[in-house]
Amino acid sequence: GDDRSGLPEWMRLERDILRLDPHARGVVKWTVNVPLNARPGGYYVAIFVAASTDGTEDGPVPLLARIGMLLFVRVNGNVSPNFTVKDFFSSEKSLRRLPVKLTAVISNHGNVHGLPDGKVEIRNLFGKIVKIIPLNLEKVRVLPDSEHRISIVWQDEVQGEGSGFFSEVIEEWRNFGFGPYTLTATVYGQSPEELRVRVERVFIWPSHLLLTAFLGFIMILASFYGYGRLVLKRAISH
Repeated sequence: GDDRSGLPEWMRLERDILRLDPHARGVVKWTVNVPLNARPGGYYVAIFVAASTDGTEDGPVPLLARIGMLLFVRVNGNVSPNFTVKDFFSSEKSLRRLPVKLTAVISNHGNVHGLPDGKVEIRNLFGKIVKIIPLNLEKVRVLPDSEHRISIVWQDEVQGEGSGFFSEVIEEWRNFGFGPYTLTATVYGQSPEELRVRVERVFIWPSHLLLTAFLGFIMILASFYGYGRLVLKRAISH
């Protein structure tokens, strides 16, 4: 397209207009002439392409669609990202089963973009690690002086289909969790020893499964009680 607003003066597209037949492809080259006095750091450009179809008077209404892509350019020098975990939270604090849906808000206080690296460590009531999840499975880049939300899911089993009490019992068994859990989001700094941490806590109470287990336990006790009375009654009669 011909919209160059926001483009640095030292970035150029090969052409402004590209005409394509249906299902055809085209290539537009772009060049970067980095000035000698350019400051080290990251530079970012959004290039938009607008596709228009002119309709006739009796035809459809003209359509205008626009797509874009973000270009990353790094000028070498004293540059580095500087990530922190600004926030870390769960969509629900109390659940009946997995999955647990988490969100980590990662900030970059450095002068160049980068891929945050880290982990989410999950510990149970006794402090034992039950799961470690990579923080940035989506390979999200975070730009300087900005932040990005990263979605993380703790789920061991694929959820099945169905509804009703017993279907929920099965799902709670397949996606079992019990009690309080401490979830720690860690993002690594400029060195592996430099850590930035946020903590979240959730509580999982599989109510359908526990109720079923309780009722089963009561039925077993009742069976033993009835059998004991029957044995005692036969012993007295003899």
